[in-house]
Amino acid sequence: MGKYTIRVSVIVIILLLTPLSTMLQSLNAEEPESVMFAHDNASHKIIKINTETGEATVVGPTGFASGKSGLATARTPVPGPEGALFPEGTSFGLLEDQSLGRDFVVVVDVTTGLATKVVEATQIIGGRGVAFGPDGATLYVIENSGVRNRFLSTIDIVTGSVSPVGNTGFSATKSLSQNHILAPVVL
Repeated sequence: MGKYTIRVSVIVIILLLTPLSTMLQSLNAEEPESVMFAHDNASHKIIKINTETGEATVVGPTGFASGKSGLATARTPVPGPEGALFPEGTSFGLLEDQSLGRDFVVVVDVTTGLATKVVEATQIIGGRGVAFGPDGATLYVIENSGVRNRFLSTIDIVTGSVSPVGNTGFSATKSLSQNHILAPVVL
């Protein structure tokens, strides 16, 4: 009986000294890796990038000759055409269909790479910096062509309508970041 008590004590000590993250990793060997997704304009494929190593692997082709692009993940449910409702976490993109010469809002399946066209933009946008705004459902884009070069605009995912918000004044802006809550730093 004494031996058994010592073994339990040793196990308890090991558990107390082992960080929780290490224990969880040993329990779940298939822990999801930290990744980001991107679009490769040259190959028309969605790629997965490991944020710890920088290694990129191909997820799969988008399904059409997709050119310039931008990707953003919805933080709330997003309404779509014909009453569709895309759930939080849906990956959206703004892809150019090179064979048609038009821009489309697409939903990207990050497990296969397939991009499904949701709605055609009412105009050529040229820019590819896209992000969801403060409400989590409005898709913003930086335009980089024509009269609205430098403009921050919104794209209505239901209709494809592109509406200017205003001129940023910066001609080389090509990316956006989703709205982040900034807390003041106290020193």
